[in-house]
Amino acid sequence: MKTRSEARDLSKKELEYLYSRFLLSTGVSLDTRSLRAGDLFFALPGKNYDGSSFVGEAFSGGASYAIVGKTKGGYKIPKSDTRKILEVQDVLKTLQCLSAYHRKRYKRTLLAITGSQGKTTTKELIRAILRKKYIVHATHGNQNNHIGVPLSLLGIYPQVEIAVLELGLSQIGDMGPLCEWTQPTHGLITNIAPAHLEGFKSVSAIEKEKLMLYEDVCSRKGIFYLNTEESSLRNILADSRTISFPTSSDSYAIKPVYPKDSLFIGYSLGGRVGKTNLFGAHQFQNIAAAISVGLSMDVPQQDIMCAIEDYVPRENRSECIHIDDNIVILDAYNANPSSMKSAIKSLASVHGSEKKVLILGDMAELGSQTAKYHEDIGATIYRIQEEHSIWESVLLCGKNMFHAYRPLENLPWVSYFKDKAACMDHIKKKTWRNMLVLIKASRFMELEDLLIPLGLKNPGSLKNFAESR
Repeated sequence: MKTRSEARDLSKKELEYLYSRFLLSTGVSLDTRSLRAGDLFFALPGKNYDGSSFVGEAFSGGASYAIVGKTKGGYKIPKSDTRKILEVQDVLKTLQCLSAYHRKRYKRTLLAITGSQGKTTTKELIRAILRKKYIVHATHGNQNNHIGVPLSLLGIYPQVEIAVLELGLSQIGDMGPLCEWTQPTHGLITNIAPAHLEGFKSVSAIEKEKLMLYEDVCSRKGIFYLNTEESSLRNILADSRTISFPTSSDSYAIKPVYPKDSLFIGYSLGGRVGKTNLFGAHQFQNIAAAISVGLSMDVPQQDIMCAIEDYVPRENRSECIHIDDNIVILDAYNANPSSMKSAIKSLASVHGSEKKVLILGDMAELGSQTAKYHEDIGATIYRIQEEHSIWESVLLCGKNMFHAYRPLENLPWVSYFKDKAACMDHIKKKTWRNMLVLIKASRFMELEDLLIPLGLKNPGSLKNFAESR
């Protein structure tokens, strides 16, 4: 058993030693359930657990070293493992310091991407494009916060030529440390919109925080990618280190294309029309950004277009799923007012024989403006119906969506459900045919479960919907 009366921050010598252990390891783990033999185990404290209580389990699983916090009871481990422990004052801070130390020794290109929406899709498109020419490391899943970014940095191995990392923000003060750890040579802001308002309180605060990425990249004399058609980026002034898109007066000219009888947006580049598997006009900004990054890094145009055409959205992000005679657009990974309105309008603009169904769930983290933004969604649905009369059915689910229901409650084609279970029961009673269905909500709603009453044949594939297509 190892005990220590007082833990403290790492000295430079200790950090260098820890880094030497990291270089000899197979990687970093925060969870003994996914730990690989040879990993460094960081015993992070959680709301309902103390990572230090899993140290013995980590060593049994083959951990090569453990970084633990100060604990009253010590660690119940064999004496042979006591020299494999480094006790620190703050385990998370140590993880962050180690990742920054690693980044300073990685002298290659690092593109940092932030924005209120579209970060992951843009990142995945860029990764697909750059892999045509380079060895690329990119953020895995949604590892884009104060824990995920350090893990992403520590995942960079020596052969990597370009790293593409997402920077996710939830409150004022997040961007500074993320830039400090990642030291981006290139930067991209997809857009700025109402999101995480519980932490930011206002859109102007979001804008100020996200623009810190632009300022950081400029301070390093790096390259910034600027969408000149994105009004939220109006405070960025193009200079010699700015690569702009998508108009004819920008560095790269790219135009949206809306193929007839297709759910998916296309684009025009250099006189050629490219195909995608991406639903909605709002995806064009992500496509244009990815193309601009690829062209600026000398990826051949043909390779860029092939990479985009081959990319298929996954993990609840605008996935197109065929269920019997119906087509479901599953966009249930996340939602904010801007992305939800964009998705609704995109569904409304699709021309074809399918009738259209909206299934919308609560948007999270809007703070004091929750009612206002949900009411606005209801007003958007009403305006579209007044102009085009296209909705077969609208299902609103969750306590916040009641605010969206209020301007629609007297309409026979609109139904409200206080929770997901009630919505599922309603769908089970429906026999929909030849429908185009949009499912969209914030992650906590887990509205992908609605695929089961809609008729998904293999509920076990919910975590990888590509298998059900």
